[in-house]
Amino acid sequence: MKAKNKISPEKYIITKSRSLEIDRCYLMGDVEAGKLQVIISRKHKTGNITAGFYLVDLWCMGIKDSFFDFNLTESDFGLLLESMYDRADLTEVDYVQAHNIIYAAYEYALDLGIKQSPIFEKTTKYLLEEDNDDIPLIEIECGRDGRPFYEQGSESAAEASKVIRTLEKSVGKGGFDYQLLNENSFEKEDFLDRLKSIETEDILKGLESMVDIQKKYEAYTLEELQQEYLTFSSEERLNPEQAPFNDAFMVRDALEKFYDNGENYPESWNKILGYTVDSEYIIHSLLGDYTAAISEEDEEYFSECLDAVTGIPDTETPLAKESEDALQYIKENYPDLAFTQYIRAKIGGNTDWEPFIQNFPEYSIFKLENHFEKGDSLGQIDLESVFGNMRNISSYEAFVLLKILLQEIDKKQILEEFILFENLIIKMDLFESEASVLMWESDAKKIQVIEKYVTEKIVPCNK
Repeated sequence: MKAKNKISPEKYIITKSRSLEIDRCYLMGDVEAGKLQVIISRKHKTGNITAGFYLVDLWCMGIKDSFFDFNLTESDFGLLLESMYDRADLTEVDYVQAHNIIYAAYEYALDLGIKQSPIFEKTTKYLLEEDNDDIPLIEIECGRDGRPFYEQGSESAAEASKVIRTLEKSVGKGGFDYQLLNENSFEKEDFLDRLKSIETEDILKGLESMVDIQKKYEAYTLEELQQEYLTFSSEERLNPEQAPFNDAFMVRDALEKFYDNGENYPESWNKILGYTVDSEYIIHSLLGDYTAAISEEDEEYFSECLDAVTGIPDTETPLAKESEDALQYIKENYPDLAFTQYIRAKIGGNTDWEPFIQNFPEYSIFKLENHFEKGDSLGQIDLESVFGNMRNISSYEAFVLLKILLQEIDKKQILEEFILFENLIIKMDLFESEASVLMWESDAKKIQVIEKYVTEKIVPCNK
């Protein structure tokens, strides 16, 4: 007789786990800190344990990850917990509290448009009771200080930029807070609060020392800062691997303030300020077809392609697998769009845009890329011939336009203009994905200009 196939653990959990008795539930972490591990176990009639593990972010991301262990003996379950956690950090809670924490985070993130752990959606949610009126409701606060707060964790730069765009779409620019791994622009008070939660005296002392040094440099005159900057060697000033680099960085940061003219932009920049960036990321002018109908699902593919050409790395490879799939998708489903031709050309390393302009004479990005390749200055560009009568442009169109301006500023090597350029990026209100790339490129060029300013303008005076 042919043996029956055994039911898979996944299918068992989906179809039968809710008939098992709920056993122990644990939390690791603090609800007020926003991030927790939740463990829910169920007991089989044999006494064995099946447990679900849930990585919960109450501030923004919901169920970031989840997994399960199936049909463990009681001793094996105990060993698993000991291998994964310090048992002293686990707090046993009742099921109702654990259930409410998980589903509060889940619903909050869904309302923000954040996709949830696929393992949770497909499997581990069935280790929970159904979320209905049978489960008493406990109010669980989500967000931080009443607002979504995204803190980049293991997400890549491309993934983080998607989260930022999603939040901009769901709650609007300025409607949320975020902290990226490579960003140092958060407020000092916020940084102190975060460090206090770690309860590390050495780190707090180090921060206080850094703040003291910062205050000292802020009190320096321009001449004193320039002289202080010269006490560091060129290697120490420019190489992050050198121990004095951070001190030199703070001197440089204080030095910039003497050259910051706020928003006193050159007159030629006013033509850029006549345009506003649309609150939607994928708009018709970007697609090159005002009749194109793009679903929300397909917008993700377009966004992924833009990430690939904007310079947001997802992996160390030139084009990540996810980007390759996105490009293939738009080639197959939207072959005639100017956007599709642009992405293909850009990824292919094209620098000759004239043939594309002939085929798509109204498409703004081909014209902008052509001006960039020719090295045209802003004064040489007739923006009405680029954008027509539009005054509302996409973030990516603004990104290419500002790259042209940055190229022009780099040729002139005027420190004040680099600082004004960074103010302009903020004023234009680009999406984070483009703004962060421009800020990074500008800062890298600006460091060299500061070096030139100090060494050329100060050293000769000392001789």
